[in-house]
Amino acid sequence: MKYFFFLSMLFFLTSCPIMTLSYGSVGKIYVVSLGLDYENMEIPALRGTIADSSEFAQCLNDIYESKKIDCETYLLVSNSTIKDVNDVLNSINVKKDDLVVFYYSGHGLVKDEKLNLVLCKNEDVNNYDLLSSEYLLQKFKEYECPCVIILDCCYSGFSINQDERSLKDILLSFISKSDYSNISIITSSKADQVSYVSSVFTEEGVGENHSLFSILLLKKLGWVHSEGIVRKLNNISVYGYLNTIPDRLTTYDLFNQIIDDWKSVIQIPVINRTCIPVTLIPY
Repeated sequence: MKYFFFLSMLFFLTSCPIMTLSYGSVGKIYVVSLGLDYENMEIPALRGTIADSSEFAQCLNDIYESKKIDCETYLLVSNSTIKDVNDVLNSINVKKDDLVVFYYSGHGLVKDEKLNLVLCKNEDVNNYDLLSSEYLLQKFKEYECPCVIILDCCYSGFSINQDERSLKDILLSFISKSDYSNISIITSSKADQVSYVSSVFTEEGVGENHSLFSILLLKKLGWVHSEGIVRKLNNISVYGYLNTIPDRLTTYDLFNQIIDDWKSVIQIPVINRTCIPVTLIPY
């Protein structure tokens, strides 16, 4: 009986149009964008992370606004702590037809066989604390709505189970809901790779630090780097603007567009395998 059910599901997934086989937001979208530069801290400072997180947040905010989609955006930068992240994640009132997008640009640290995001310590912002990626996954699983996690940090691929499971295993984990089937994860590097900082020219010809991955991420979403256009998002100055509005885009679509233009061989982005694609940009 189980085998017959598996075959039935396989037929369903391979015979239905892709538009009916993707998570898509028809409700509200929550964007949580986190970027730390670690200035004045006991760990090496990073360049471009604040620009990465603020421009990504503004870019998505502009896209959703242009499509008249209700969007709530949270931008956490500089000395953000685990408490700050928890306060945001616990405050949003997520429903099943909503979408949550989480972005992180900063240090990634592998400890006890787990990927950790490096944040400021609650009691001492000059020191650091570790936020487990497993904690984030469990938190987003509890939302029971489509979620997108984009991690731009060293060893970020460690957050993804990179073993090659069979389609049957993926389907059964999806059906039983024992897996994070509602969460699409895009990472800037494989589990054993670091993520590099690069630079991009603004339209005025001024160099601007960004991560190698987020440069392409923003480009594929239609973002233009500019010194001449500045706005405030959560009291943070954001430079640049949205030049083109993307059509409907799943995380697989976005990832494939990034990979098509990817040049580095020492840092390679990865994406997890979900049973049904998660739609980042509706319509």
